[in-house]
Amino acid sequence: MDPAGIVGEVKAARLLGRGGAAYPAGSKWEQLLAIEGFPKYIVCNADEGEPGTFKDRFIMERVPFRLIEGMTIAARVFGASEGYVYVRGEYRSVQKGLLKAIASARAAGLLGRGIMGGALDFDVSIVSGAGAYVCGENSALLNSTQGLAGRPRIKPPHLAEVGLFGAPTLVNNVESFANVPAIVSMGGKAFLDLGHPEGGGTKLVCLSGHVARPGVYEVPLGSLTLRDAVFSPELGGGIRGGGRLKFLHLGGQSGPVARPDQLDTVYSYSDLRKAGLSVGSGAVVVLDESVRLTAYLSAVARFFVRESCGKCGPCRDGAPAVLKLMTELDDPGAARRGTLDQLKALSDLMNEAAFCGLGRTATVAFRSAWKAFPEEFERNALGVSASRGRFAWVMRAIAGRPARDAIGASIRCSWLVHPLHRGRPSVAPKGLPSDRGRLSVPPSVCAPFRARADMRGTRRFRKENGGSGSPGGCRRSCGARPWRGNRDDPAEKAMFRRK
Repeated sequence: MDPAGIVGEVKAARLLGRGGAAYPAGSKWEQLLAIEGFPKYIVCNADEGEPGTFKDRFIMERVPFRLIEGMTIAARVFGASEGYVYVRGEYRSVQKGLLKAIASARAAGLLGRGIMGGALDFDVSIVSGAGAYVCGENSALLNSTQGLAGRPRIKPPHLAEVGLFGAPTLVNNVESFANVPAIVSMGGKAFLDLGHPEGGGTKLVCLSGHVARPGVYEVPLGSLTLRDAVFSPELGGGIRGGGRLKFLHLGGQSGPVARPDQLDTVYSYSDLRKAGLSVGSGAVVVLDESVRLTAYLSAVARFFVRESCGKCGPCRDGAPAVLKLMTELDDPGAARRGTLDQLKALSDLMNEAAFCGLGRTATVAFRSAWKAFPEEFERNALGVSASRGRFAWVMRAIAGRPARDAIGASIRCSWLVHPLHRGRPSVAPKGLPSDRGRLSVPPSVCAPFRARADMRGTRRFRKENGGSGSPGGCRRSCGARPWRGNRDDPAEKAMFRRK
């Protein structure tokens, strides 16, 4: 079979990416095949950092030759001579086993020069990650493979054009590559018939949490419901200890939350998407009624605070604010007026403004849980406009919106904070309480998400806008000093820490 024929079979199979994004593998292969640049690289994303996901580990431990064969087929299609498997840093034992499998393949003439006596030269190397969740994003993974900081790239150009070492690159998940040999062997149409008409084949599902039979299960897409996956004796076996189901968390920490009344949704990419859910990485975390939803979401928010790469403001500074607000909602006596409104607004802004998928999906669990269980959040939230809360300046700043209400000029937000002139309602920003000096007014004209300005920039801004220019004076020469955060609040102090 020639390269175009193999790509045609992968397209006919409607193999959707198994790493979480569900991008059609056939389209990705077709795009790379049309690019004439050489060399081309084959990269396998085995950085399985999504909590509740362990299917790739199962493949690499139990059937590593399926992965190697899939990558070799891809090398045959694209004329690549080098392949890399980027394995999660915590999977040390998996890396050792995979190295042994690669050595066995070389000894059998299935890797190296002149594979099976033919003209194909292809070899595979292992690259170990360092435990960064963000390196599951393909461009961050390639940067890490090159020895650079594991941070996402701007796209375009796409990785098929400028990937590893600036060359055209194919990046697929472990499970995606492991399906390729079956597609080539049985044909794309037969593989499609195994699953759903809009997404063929089978899917490895990772059941964990309060389920009687946790583990990895291979299920045909579109052949069962969420109820079957959790309660079928052959699969999940029901709730552990005879408890009652409260909710499911699908697709990992960046995935949505499912209610018990959604259990009859068919497990396929299209059906779950129509229900506001997703397959994601294949994780299905089962939680019973002993779990407090707000406590669980606080743990999710803490995970994203720890795993943010810090490249963009919405994720770097928004995630700690989300954690702070979510922690307050979880504490019956700590929730303040407008906490829920602030959290919803901040979540929307992160979804719109974050640089990569990590920041945009960091609050997916909260947004879906809010729709599914509003009473759990409203229990401690009294509901005041988000523009009046302590983190309103965060929302304005990460959105990069004009600050006309604050200073009467159409400029972008920065990070130093101007006082609201306590006790002087006539000069407080419109719609904001005059007794809270905690909203941001930019000290200098800058692009969104720019680093904090220094004091020289602050003085220059004041002079240009009619102020005294003195370090302690504001633009109205009232003598008030800029507010730089509550030094007693660790979360707010961290936001203002100079890099």
